[in-house]
Amino acid sequence: MVKFLELPAEIRLRIYELVLAVEKSVQLESANHKAITPLFKVFFVSRQFYEEAYRVFYAVNTFRIFSIEARFFQAKYPLLFQFKPKQRATLTTVELRLGHGWASPPRKWTITKRLGLKDCQAVKTLKIFIELDPTQSVITLQWMHHRTLYTDFSRDLVGKVYEAIPSIAEVEFDGYPSVDRDGDLMSALLAQARTAKKRIRYGPLHGWSEAEEKVAQPNQIVAQVKEQSLVNGMAALWPSVQAYWHSSGRGQLRI
Repeated sequence: MVKFLELPAEIRLRIYELVLAVEKSVQLESANHKAITPLFKVFFVSRQFYEEAYRVFYAVNTFRIFSIEARFFQAKYPLLFQFKPKQRATLTTVELRLGHGWASPPRKWTITKRLGLKDCQAVKTLKIFIELDPTQSVITLQWMHHRTLYTDFSRDLVGKVYEAIPSIAEVEFDGYPSVDRDGDLMSALLAQARTAKKRIRYGPLHGWSEAEEKVAQPNQIVAQVKEQSLVNGMAALWPSVQAYWHSSGRGQLRI
């Protein structure tokens, strides 16, 4: 019988991947002791197992920089801070999940040296998932001190991630169906990614695509033309409206 360590390296790595890959992003959360911790048993089989397996675990999974679980939302020590430098060095994909704390952006979500992102130079992909754009709802806007508050916070946060991990070449955007790509938040982040010369792709949940984006541009132009036509039409009618209002003895009409 062939022992596991006698198998070709590429087969062993594939087996590690099947065992250690998890479906959702890894973050600080209460369920980790059930979903993640049991996977680490393979690390303790032998030194060789550890050296091979830990690299696969950190390379094939996506790691959320800041947790969105209430218990760890303002965690003093984020997940990546708790990793060893050699573990951070094997990461290939990190994630930001935006929308939580839109009324009061979390103060602990800051990119500092102690977070250790300088060690993450193998990271090629940043995933950005948008749960909510508060500027798209009249209700959420009423709770915000300023319309651009959360958009500015998010853009600044993403920009600092770009600076800390210059190896990022690709940004994957995704979001819930209610999030509009032409909204303030997505528009700002897309423009920022293009300025930083990052390759842009879209995740599977929302279903955005580059093709749709190219088609949308003429539609936006048509909408702008219609809006301008309406404005021009109202301007043309305004003298008649004023004259009627004045003839009725109601004084001068102002808007």
